[in-house]
Amino acid sequence: MGVHEELDLAQWLYPFIIGKAGCELRHIQKNYGVRVYIPREHSLNYNVVIVGEESGVTRAKAYVEKTVLAAQSAGTGRDRTRVESAGQQQEEEEEDWMKQYMYKRA
Repeated sequence: MGVHEELDLAQWLYPFIIGKAGCELRHIQKNYGVRVYIPREHSLNYNVVIVGEESGVTRAKAYVEKTVLAAQSAGTGRDRTRVESAGQQQEEEEEDWMKQYMYKRA
């Protein structure tokens, strides 16, 4: 009996699931015996869908969630805030020496 699971993920996370030239997507599908459907711009469903046998879908979903978590906690860009271990985002305190380098947006 086939089942499916839907994951509501931000679009910027799709490349982490797909991988270079689709290698990560093929890895997930081959190792867990599932099909993974990534939504496109014209899709009616905007969720990532994993379809297959229940055990494979459960394991593939856990793998995708782990991959997404790793992507979210990976390095911070210069415009992003630091992610604290508690899961809350905090900006660094502004110090006097920083003011000359700060750009105030209008």
